[in-house]
Amino acid sequence: MQDERQPNALINEQSLYLQQHAYNPVDWYPWGGEALDRAREENKLIFLSIGYSSCHWCHVMEEEVFADEEVGAFLNEHYICIKVDREERPDVDAVYMEALLLLRGSGGWPLNMFLTPDRKPFFGGSYMPKAEFMARARRIQELFEDDPAGLAEAGSQLVDYVAAEPEMGQGGKYGLAEIGEAVAAMAAQFDPEWGGTKSMQKFPTPARWQFLLHYYRKTGDESAADRLRLTLDRMADGGLQDQLGGGFHRYSVDPQWIVPHFEKMLYD
Repeated sequence: MQDERQPNALINEQSLYLQQHAYNPVDWYPWGGEALDRAREENKLIFLSIGYSSCHWCHVMEEEVFADEEVGAFLNEHYICIKVDREERPDVDAVYMEALLLLRGSGGWPLNMFLTPDRKPFFGGSYMPKAEFMARARRIQELFEDDPAGLAEAGSQLVDYVAAEPEMGQGGKYGLAEIGEAVAAMAAQFDPEWGGTKSMQKFPTPARWQFLLHYYRKTGDESAADRLRLTLDRMADGGLQDQLGGGFHRYSVDPQWIVPHFEKMLYD
């Protein structure tokens, strides 16, 4: 119970998301010198978890994993645990999301990263149920005890990869040839029956379809227009569109756009 448990360091934070974790058995710290210095001084791995208040799977993982006494006891013994609100610290989120994308090819929130004592990421993921999370946390701790230099090297390599990634906006203008390659790659991922991309869950990804619209206007490519129309029609006809409150939900949990995940984001 919250009124029986002593809060962790997040109780003094202004972020609603961080305050929601203040009574977890995990001894969370906010991102800052106290936690980072302690990790170096005690030579402990850092477990970094990044999310935001309206994130559904962040709340699920909090309830299933971070509110669990066994999880809290293990993490407190072996890790320095840091919670970050991505809306409060987009700079921290951007760095570790880029690392996760390089590691796994995809990313999402909650963004969970395991770091060396000097903040270098070497393993990460998004939502994990308790059994999977504990198995990974235990295995990583074993690796750190057996081969700390190996984990440090893996972290250094990933940091080098992140540093080598070109920043957006520095690539200059793209010609029609490069744009055509991007459109062809999008076409290969396209779901010809239900629109969108071939996946078990469907996200509206407005930037993708706006790009396709601009491409059609520039080239007159009717196949691009057909993919765009089919996608928009399927989204409008399915459950993704909120028929009562207006707007669109964040994604559908099925490929047919029928069953929405009841969450709306302004960036969509």
